[in-house]
Amino acid sequence: MARPLASGTAEGTNRATADASRAPSVVAILPTRDPGPWFEETLAALAAQDYPALSVLVLVTGGGDDPTERVARWLPSAFVRRLGGDRTYAQAVDEALGMVEGAAFFLLCHDDCAPDPHAVHVMVEESYRSNAGVLTPKMVQWDDPSVLLHVGLHADRTGAVVERVSPGEIDHGQHDAVMDVFVAPGGFSLVRADLLRELGGYDTAIAAMGEDLDLCWRAHLAGARVVVVPDARVRHLEVLASGIRPVPPAIAPGAAGAAAPAGSQAGAGGQVGAPTLQELQRRHELRAVLKCYGWFHLVRVLPQAMLLAVGEWVQPGPAEEAMTESVRFRTVGDATCTGAVRSTAATVEDIIAEVAASRISERGATRADDRFSETAMEDRKREGYF
Repeated sequence: MARPLASGTAEGTNRATADASRAPSVVAILPTRDPGPWFEETLAALAAQDYPALSVLVLVTGGGDDPTERVARWLPSAFVRRLGGDRTYAQAVDEALGMVEGAAFFLLCHDDCAPDPHAVHVMVEESYRSNAGVLTPKMVQWDDPSVLLHVGLHADRTGAVVERVSPGEIDHGQHDAVMDVFVAPGGFSLVRADLLRELGGYDTAIAAMGEDLDLCWRAHLAGARVVVVPDARVRHLEVLASGIRPVPPAIAPGAAGAAAPAGSQAGAGGQVGAPTLQELQRRHELRAVLKCYGWFHLVRVLPQAMLLAVGEWVQPGPAEEAMTESVRFRTVGDATCTGAVRSTAATVEDIIAEVAASRISERGATRADDRFSETAMEDRKREGYF
């Protein structure tokens, strides 16, 4: 698959042909279903890429709309393929692996992502510089690119993904270093073609929410690096998570391969008994844990996950309540070294003022021994524990 060259002089055309022949081939896989008005911006952004060896494969995964004319208007050289029946994102991508030969990289795209013109170029260059197998860009809000969405993700030992940025965090360049991350969040990931084939693509039992964690975890186990490339910036609308796009039938009830729990409220697809997107996310995180840990680690991790979990099968007791709190921690680097302290501080100045007015430290507020008495730690020292 090759991207047709732009029109121009014979000399310019020959130069472009030479550039494309030297550059590693990248095939962008773009599954879509009844795309909304944002789709034109996605197509225009792909058309504006300055990478000379980029091809685009659009996969229609169901629905009633035929996007062929919309695609041709912006990407006349793109391939459009309608898949029979409804397909999840993972199923569509895995099916595309059998359609493409000779690609050095696959660019796994959502139809609501708009990359900056140099994004693909920068990511391909960094893949060779860092010897990375999976690369992710800096993700920013669709309507306000100054607000960060994701700069790669981490994950805790129970498979729960952990953001590296705070909600609403403004991009001041504070996350602009190339670095290893655990997860490349779905939307616009560059994956080495040989690696993706070795991994067998996505796990098609994961209908949505969590397929990125599973793929990246398996990439780590295969010895590949997962790297964030902040110089490549991509706007992401997140139409599914935000509720702009209805949940496709392939994701709604039972798509994850398990029955929905009794008594569930309306979930994915608005159907009673269907798991919510949050429940699907946690279900698929746990699936990744069970697949990717060995037995030795599972014996240690699963009891902890069961104790901490509040989900579709583990619910609070009659006197317990799950709640969301605004908290802060004391940290060493990105790792917390104290428990959570209730806090309404939103800026550094707020935190300084809050700590100055406090009569107890973060460690003192969260240390279990101090719940017994103010001298509990000293008592333990006298008893010979330290």
